[in-house]
Amino acid sequence: MRAARLERLVRGADLCVKCGLCLQACPTYGLERNEADSPRGRIALIQGLAEGRVEATASTLGHLDGCLSCRACEAVCPSGVPYGELIDDTYADLVVRGVVRPSLMNEVLSRWPVGLGAIGPRALAVAARAARLLMRLGGARPSTSSGIGRWLRLTASLAGRTGNLPAYGTHGARHGRRGRAGLHLGCVARLAEPSVLHAATRLLTAAGYDVAVPEGQGCCGAIHLHRGFTAEAAAAERRNARAFAAEACDAVVSCASGCGAVLAAGACRGKEDGAVMPEVWDISRFLLDHHVADLRFRPLEARVLVHDPCSLRNAMGQHEAAYALLALIPGLEPQPLDGNAVCCGAAGTHLVLRPATADRLAAPKVAAARTAGAAYLATSNVGCALHLRLGLAGAPDAPEVLHPVELLARQLDD
Repeated sequence: MRAARLERLVRGADLCVKCGLCLQACPTYGLERNEADSPRGRIALIQGLAEGRVEATASTLGHLDGCLSCRACEAVCPSGVPYGELIDDTYADLVVRGVVRPSLMNEVLSRWPVGLGAIGPRALAVAARAARLLMRLGGARPSTSSGIGRWLRLTASLAGRTGNLPAYGTHGARHGRRGRAGLHLGCVARLAEPSVLHAATRLLTAAGYDVAVPEGQGCCGAIHLHRGFTAEAAAAERRNARAFAAEACDAVVSCASGCGAVLAAGACRGKEDGAVMPEVWDISRFLLDHHVADLRFRPLEARVLVHDPCSLRNAMGQHEAAYALLALIPGLEPQPLDGNAVCCGAAGTHLVLRPATADRLAAPKVAAARTAGAAYLATSNVGCALHLRLGLAGAPDAPEVLHPVELLARQLDD
């Protein structure tokens, strides 16, 4: 298996002709103008690692770790270099070699959302209030926080957003029945944005779909996949495939584009136990294509900025649906947030592991959101929402950060 992976790495990396068209699309290269932090620079390192010409030193790994996996480079590459696959395969090989090992931080990042979510919304609300108190005592600030400071800010940001999840089982269609959709709860999404999951359920049932919420579902495996732990990622994928296949769903929808991108691209489903995962959709795309336009929405005279998560824009290619979905609300003016082609810096675990870099990348978007005069900022990824919310915290002119389906459900006339 390792020989096949190395061959795939070399073959994919050889597609890169080092033309440099990716440089201006790369957020990390844009920060420091360091060639080693550009896509073609990282591909050169990947080639060297695969061919044994480059050692896996701390410096080499630092340049690879700095990658956001936003895949903006793929969107502009004339040679079709599969950069996302290259970086994931590289980490998988480094794990096999024992260079990258499971860490406490990775364990916490992959397990704490489900663990905290299990203790209930009241306990989470108490934790959020406690975090706010500790921040006041310690003076944690968004531009300088790292480690425990970033954890405190993230926990404090949950105040007022915690709540019960949609109940496991089936939520019946309310107006006729057109089909059956499975709802993936996610990990961070179930902890930080239960209101989004309720909004999705309300809209789907109103559009004529039974909504299945299987208890056996779990993490999408993204954190494991992007750190090279392919066995754990495949196990997560099989678990979800079994859970949703058992529900006989016509489709599975995700409200967190990072999860949706990984679930939609899964390569292991159905190969070992016969459980075939239904087609995976982003919630906005599914609603737009499946009768939500038949519903009535109350007018709302307001402007809404739309942020395009990289996972939705570059991986799933479904980012335009959010604009059309919001346009169903009479009077609402959806428009793109300035700089949508550049990653906001949340990038999965990057928000926690490299907070200073993440904040630098978010700063232009935060400034654009504050000066646009919009009432709302809509984004389809929970990590991006958390990150942008932190950047806008305390600003008197800040728009409300929410998911497109939250705003749509608020205006649903049923």
